[in-house]
Amino acid sequence: MPAGRPPSQIDQYKQEISTSFQNGQSISNITKMLSDEYQITIHPETIRRRLKQWGVSRTNPGPRELEDKIKELYFKQGLRDKEIIRALERDGIKISQSTLTTIQLWIGLQRRVVKPEDIQHTDNIVREAVREQLNSGHIEGYGRGHLYRFFRIQGYNIARNSIQMGFSVGKMISTGDEMNM
Repeated sequence: MPAGRPPSQIDQYKQEISTSFQNGQSISNITKMLSDEYQITIHPETIRRRLKQWGVSRTNPGPRELEDKIKELYFKQGLRDKEIIRALERDGIKISQSTLTTIQLWIGLQRRVVKPEDIQHTDNIVREAVREQLNSGHIEGYGRGHLYRFFRIQGYNIARNSIQMGFSVGKMISTGDEMNM
């Protein structure tokens, strides 16, 4: 028989404990609530350890909510890392650059394309998207900043200079100046 304490029975109350904690209840109040409602006697330090284990804190939402919020800021609003961190801080979520980078890698949000074939593929996608948008008349007259934000909102994860280059090439193609490229 393994030595040590028997496992705690509080895992089944994870949602209630997490919600109470995030709503401002102290750990001692949560301990009292577990004792009063469920007749569970548990040390406050056990609850503190378990909250840390579950990734629950008052400043950060749960991992899934944080990932969704980062995806929204990244794709829909087209924000850069520092802007994402500031937007999260305005929502009361404190996160470091390294944590943001780790989460982005975990959920597949990569900022750089380094292989030549991937760069060429991305450039081709940009050119085609710009060509379609120019033909539809949606982006005529947009400057570099508006183009970048427009395509980021559309879900294209590309650099600002790729947008400008794609716009210039797309404009030449749509006006019939392909020979001058």
